[in-house]
Amino acid sequence: MLLQSVNLFNTNNNYPVSKPYSPRVSCPKLAPLKQDTVSFSGAISKSVDLLDLPADKIIKICKKAIKDNFVIGEGQEAIAIKIPDYPYYCIRHEKKGKQKTKQLGLDMKLDKYDKVNHVVAHLSPDTQLMRYIPGIPLKIMHHSDTTSGIKVKQALQELVANNFPEESFKNVLKQVEEAKEKGIDFDRFGENLLVDPISQNLTCIDFSPNFKMEEYNPISFIYHAIDADKTEHAPKILGKLCNAYAQRLLEVPAKKLNLDKLDTTFHARGFEGDPFNYFPDRNLLKETETRLKELIAEKQNPTLHENGFEYMVEMFKEFIEENLINYKKPPYEFF
Repeated sequence: MLLQSVNLFNTNNNYPVSKPYSPRVSCPKLAPLKQDTVSFSGAISKSVDLLDLPADKIIKICKKAIKDNFVIGEGQEAIAIKIPDYPYYCIRHEKKGKQKTKQLGLDMKLDKYDKVNHVVAHLSPDTQLMRYIPGIPLKIMHHSDTTSGIKVKQALQELVANNFPEESFKNVLKQVEEAKEKGIDFDRFGENLLVDPISQNLTCIDFSPNFKMEEYNPISFIYHAIDADKTEHAPKILGKLCNAYAQRLLEVPAKKLNLDKLDTTFHARGFEGDPFNYFPDRNLLKETETRLKELIAEKQNPTLHENGFEYMVEMFKEFIEENLINYKKPPYEFF
């Protein structure tokens, strides 16, 4: 379910561009586009939720939106259309679809893939009503390796590393875990991770049963999507993810965690572009993995007395805080 971003750096396009949050690093203007969801600014003029309306009214509103063709995103497979007055939703229409707007219906029967991918209703086999997810894609498709695209990514990485609380990381790890429980994997790329500077939320938007990989580790999935390679923020981002996962281990029963499928090796074997290849301290990375394995082993098969696991989590988080969150690059050594 991929929607590619419009040409964000082409000032001659006709798509409206909003003014997103701008961190200290200078960023180009961003059209608030995601792969399957879109973000647009402006006052919410309707207090009634779209889904609270009668079915015929919802269909009428969606037909008008498609007819007006207010395109706010376009990719190889589909376009995203704004629904005026109802900014909590948007319409995704596949380009290959030939369904006429007069043939639209409202099918509220959703499968597990729909629910994970923010679909709230099917309007036709090729058209879906999507939930609006605010945020900016961490990587701008087609422009990820340009000077402007890299500045955008680095600005968002800095924002996430320095400002986002542990709860933000814990919530996005939960999203990946709950999808995995249904047999659905996150397509772990930056264009599929939305960063919302206002709510400080991280949201994954592209899940599929076709993204099966040998290893499964929600920490490495999100770290990979943030693409923290060759950046000073890498240790802090990994540290926040590790702390959030340790806290999740503390709060969630073992039966609700995918511990039997979890690969505690962060590095994606055989994947040359994995951001962990560029981690500044390989020994620290290995020690972090070792400590995480010990924590997970205790979660699976408790050997300690009451409150023993809580103490292990506390010690793990202290190690993370000292060595990753407050990481200091070793001084250069002369040989």
